[in-house]
Amino acid sequence: MKTSFFTKFTQRPALRLQLEMDAVISAFLGGLHKSIAAGSGFEFKRLRPYDPADNPRVIDDVRAASFSEDPELEPLSREYHDERKISFFFLIDSRESMRVPVKKQEDTAILFWLMALSAFEAHDPLHVFGFSSTEVIVSDILTSEEETEDFFMSVEMGCGPRSELLSGGNIFSHIAGLSLSDAVIIVVSDFRDTWKHELLSLRRLGLSENNISVAFFALDEWAGFSASGYGMTVRDPITDRMRYRSANEFRLLRKKNEEHFAEIQKSVRSLAIPFLSFSLIEDPLESMRRQLIHSGFAYI
Repeated sequence: MKTSFFTKFTQRPALRLQLEMDAVISAFLGGLHKSIAAGSGFEFKRLRPYDPADNPRVIDDVRAASFSEDPELEPLSREYHDERKISFFFLIDSRESMRVPVKKQEDTAILFWLMALSAFEAHDPLHVFGFSSTEVIVSDILTSEEETEDFFMSVEMGCGPRSELLSGGNIFSHIAGLSLSDAVIIVVSDFRDTWKHELLSLRRLGLSENNISVAFFALDEWAGFSASGYGMTVRDPITDRMRYRSANEFRLLRKKNEEHFAEIQKSVRSLAIPFLSFSLIEDPLESMRRQLIHSGFAYI
């Protein structure tokens, strides 16, 4: 595995970018990754009289109107059970196709730091898995931005955790050996391969019984692409060979990618796994916010 893939991850986001990330996280009750894990992030317990210290978002105007003739004077608040500690696993696909174009690495780094900051804000432990087709790099438990920077820096310098063989031949088979529970797993990939074996191994995790939630973040290099009347010469990131492709070939490649994404999305729908697609020509933060709101995870 080429550690240079993680160059974009070695420094925490600049202040302006971090403020944008904070704005996205603040839109989700209980932390962004917990919203992905369980919708609201809390299990409803009961209704009770409103307390001035309550967050306004827990006020239930509809239910209050059922119990009072003047709900504005007698508001009710929703009370939730305490939330269980969630372990957060961020799986980064670092195979060859993820290296071209560089925007894939940049967007992956932004999405990673967004979710990492959400985990740190909720004081939940973070684990990072960087995987290729044969190897995986695994972090220790990370609890702060400083520890995360140190981890990626050590990987870049070749003095950090050594890569180990990917047991079972795919990342989910490897994860299944950890016997996880109460966990959120985020996978960022361009999903260039079939992912057939990964999806079969995914079911071995026992998602429902072990309280494990999974979300797929797909980097789509073809979204918004429109082939002109001319072709071009491009480099294949897998074979490193230059090849001329006609405009019609590009249209066929885009169509094939759309069908492939649709097939994976259909496969994970029965497992209640969100498959969020990020176009490389869009801002990944805005795309994240828009898609999660559309999926019903957001509170605004």
